[in-house]
Amino acid sequence: MTKLIVLMGVMGSGKTTVSQELEKQGFVHFGIDHFYQKAKFKRNYDIKTWYKDEEYCITAYDLMLEDVLERLKYSNVIFEFTGASKHGIKVFKELEQGNFGFYPIFIDVPFEIICERIKLRNASDWPVKNTEEDLHETIRLIDKLKPRIDYHVNGDQGTSYIVQEISDIVNK
Repeated sequence: MTKLIVLMGVMGSGKTTVSQELEKQGFVHFGIDHFYQKAKFKRNYDIKTWYKDEEYCITAYDLMLEDVLERLKYSNVIFEFTGASKHGIKVFKELEQGNFGFYPIFIDVPFEIICERIKLRNASDWPVKNTEEDLHETIRLIDKLKPRIDYHVNGDQGTSYIVQEISDIVNK
């Protein structure tokens, strides 16, 4: 049976960094940003406004769901997920019902650290500039999913620690 790690956390929590490390262990890595880019081309949207347009989010999540379910037929998958839309929560619930090992894991990072990471990201050439309001909205949406999240890892312990914790969870 294949395994799906749904790696959750707010922007700046380290989902991409951890996912890239797990990719080295054989997991196929999907990040929602990839599907936002696909949706941009499919619907001619600007990547900088995705989180403000529900239809754009629906397109991106539908593309993601299709690709992830196809890949899970023959590979283990790690998917970065913020749940930053109502449709994202619906997709999470669909994945939860799949015929594969399902591991929803939340990277819990203190708010102050997240704010610092977002400031650094915003100062870079990252295509989306997040505000503190965006962060609070994402936290609000993730809070709706927290009762369904089976695992939490401490995100301020560093990438190696998080990767080891996740490896221990999925290899029990």
